[in-house]
Amino acid sequence: MKLHPLVSVHFCADKSLLTHCGSLESILAPDWVGRGLLGLADDPSAADEIDDEFLGTLRDRGFLCEEDRSEEEELRGYLRGFFASLDDGQARLREKFATRAQYWRNTDLGATTEDLDICMFGGCTFEIAMHSIAPSFARRGHRAGIHLTWPVPEQYRAMAGRYPDARVWIVQPFIRQHLERLFKAALDENVIFDDVVAVFLDTLRTQLSEIATASRGRLCLLHNYSPPHLPVAGRFDTTWPAVFRTINRTVTEIADAHDHVFVVDEERISATIGREGVHDSSHRVFGHHAYAAGLLGGHRLHPWGDDARTQLFFDALAEEYVVAYEAWIRRPRIKLVIVDLDNTLWPGNAGDEGFELDHQGFQVGGPYQALQEALALLKQRGVLLAVASKNTEAAILPVWAAMDHQYVRREDFVITRINWRPKSENIQEILAALGCDPRHAIFIDDNPVEREEVAAAIPGLHVYDGDMEEARRYLLEHPALETLGVSQDASRRTAMVAAQLQRDQEVGRHSTHEDFLESLEIRLSVRQAESADLLRVGELIARTNQFNTTAERMLHAETEALIGSGAVWLLRARDRFADYGSVAILVLEQRHIRLFAMSCRVLPLEPAVPFASEVLRLSGSAVPGTTGRLVKSERNEPCYTFFEALGFEPTGDDTWTLRDASKLPQTNRSIYHIDS
Repeated sequence: MKLHPLVSVHFCADKSLLTHCGSLESILAPDWVGRGLLGLADDPSAADEIDDEFLGTLRDRGFLCEEDRSEEEELRGYLRGFFASLDDGQARLREKFATRAQYWRNTDLGATTEDLDICMFGGCTFEIAMHSIAPSFARRGHRAGIHLTWPVPEQYRAMAGRYPDARVWIVQPFIRQHLERLFKAALDENVIFDDVVAVFLDTLRTQLSEIATASRGRLCLLHNYSPPHLPVAGRFDTTWPAVFRTINRTVTEIADAHDHVFVVDEERISATIGREGVHDSSHRVFGHHAYAAGLLGGHRLHPWGDDARTQLFFDALAEEYVVAYEAWIRRPRIKLVIVDLDNTLWPGNAGDEGFELDHQGFQVGGPYQALQEALALLKQRGVLLAVASKNTEAAILPVWAAMDHQYVRREDFVITRINWRPKSENIQEILAALGCDPRHAIFIDDNPVEREEVAAAIPGLHVYDGDMEEARRYLLEHPALETLGVSQDASRRTAMVAAQLQRDQEVGRHSTHEDFLESLEIRLSVRQAESADLLRVGELIARTNQFNTTAERMLHAETEALIGSGAVWLLRARDRFADYGSVAILVLEQRHIRLFAMSCRVLPLEPAVPFASEVLRLSGSAVPGTTGRLVKSERNEPCYTFFEALGFEPTGDDTWTLRDASKLPQTNRSIYHIDS
């Protein structure tokens, strides 16, 4: 036997990584195994110390081939088998993905195909997980190149140098061998166990801090530790569970200290899928995925391992990575959830005589309370809520106002449409009033007939078509409703949009537009953005479309660098109706306006030109030769006249230039009160 010509061997620390370049399968083994296999070509006895069963596994998987066959014969044979299996393999993949549980409909929010590199630092768990990752990313339009190595400090630095453009780092620092040292210490009467744990935690903090530093500017996902499902020292032992909790608190502390580092809650995923048959707590005190998993895809599996559950576990991990990445790059999200009321938000018809929500002081729970909980949480994330329900408003609103124990009340919904018109008409009005694309909204109703009517009338709208018992899960697990952080402005979005709608009703009460603007008592605050504004600046860049001069989407690292250089200016606006928070940014680089983006909720205040004029004057850029860029599209028509209104002239290729500084508008101080 000898190594197959398509197999490469790489060494890292005390491990060897065997990779089959045809099947793209990998095996992690001790370094002496790799060296023995490499020596087979010259010395058949080089692999004598390797277990026969393991050699059999390598042979079955195509890592070894017969000694008497030439490399050309092996390659020809492999390629014939590879091409013959293509059609069959694609059919199996289609069947696998077609039978997956479909939690979401119409999930295309404008996906585009892109290439990205993912660096993974871990052991056997990642060796298997990587086979689920590429398909998961591909289903959302990402071609993922995956690079796996051992989680040691020198590899962090090496990977950063080897793949400088990698956008994602995924780290699982809990190698079983490290944890077993704690177990051995607990058995040693000559060792103070608490001291050993303290040293372990200090080492872990140092390691994770090095990871956080090396991965700066990228999305970094840290796995926490999933404790064994069999008790380490008995059912009633409290020492080991306390150690595991401390380990996971340490991981969370490191993540919380860095705005690009987030925790992959492996403990939660394991609890959801089930550890039995996935973790090998029957064989190892601290559990180990690889033994239970075998090597997936039809390879050897331990008798007690659960192949289906293990596949679900690794698919769930891969989905976690995809959702985190798309939240990181701020892919278009769901901005609005529209719900029915009767038999959706509460049981029964609130307009019926004798309707009672409470029974002996206890709220009727079930899916109604669950849905309310989910809506309350989404509102905190900055998602807008609205109502489209068939009933009489005069009958419903008093009953709704009198309800106790509600997680969401009437004031939590920016718009309510309660009447007997078709729900599709009401929803179209809601979308128009909020300027929301149907692809960025969800509708939930218990009645399948109403769902079908709405889905047929409004293409692209996400209409939940599942069991109402699962509605809470649908919302809280929907990828397009996930976020890696919520700015203060986002969490106050409902109040700000409600104020915007109230303000819009004031327009007709004034004889001139100038009188209307002056009556609003508009106050603008202009300043350079700081590191604490990173989250909000990122939201404005990623989520504004109508008033965005270039629609440029920036990665986290670039946004952070621009803020650090002083290139990003921030506008905060308020009027007599509401404080709208930070609503616009201007990116100014060497007297060039690279990007101007403003939230559509303040478009009626018309603060764009006063803000930009103030920035140019404060920055010393209110001089001839200052330029700006405007890339017109179907979606950003509101900013077509932005540079013209600012006194700039078109000079070709999307470029506008301020030729005469005297044309820069003077701000009307009777309308705009500016603090800078």
